Amino acid sequence: MRILVPHVSLHPDARDALGQYAPGALRWKLGPHRTAYHWAWADHWDTCRRMGQALMIVEQDIVIHEGVVPGFLSCPESWCVYPYPGPGGRPLTRSLGCVRWSHGLLLDQPDLPEAVGRIDDGDGIGPRDWRRLDVRIAMELERRGYTAHQHTPPVAHRHHYEPENQPCLCGTCPTMDGD
Repeated sequence: MRILVPHVSLHPDARDALGQYAPGALRWKLGPHRTAYHWAWADHWDTCRRMGQALMIVEQDIVIHEGVVPGFLSCPESWCVYPYPGPGGRPLTRSLGCVRWSHGLLLDQPDLPEAVGRIDDGDGIGPRDWRRLDVRIAMELERRGYTAHQHTPPVAHRHHYEPENQPCLCGTCPTMDGD
């Protein structure tokens, strides 16, 4: 299983947890363009599909625990998520913060990145933009008959949503403002 950590600036707590529980994780520094995350995900989706690997993502502000990697490795489900608190404390259950797609799913859905990259849902956020990537991946997988399998316990999230729907105020999470 390839563990990908796409980041602009890795939160110190996330870095420490990755060092302890996923020391072989591939840290992928994202450029400033809003589509950089999509292209990194698409590239690793294809590479893992060809190499016979599952793909796991841990985002820059997620603190994994000791059960995450073994939980994903032992799970037979195609699409797995460790939820984490989102805006208002609501659990995010379909996001990219801590997700794993099986090699079987990658084989069965080789065109998923291309299909997701074409989605423009009319919300003013263009195709491939990181700000809607999680929702668009989830919607397309669900349209294709998949359901996100939930793992417990949740992972920690170092993103602070105050005020609601504003950039993170933790002081370590930068924004990606490029076009």
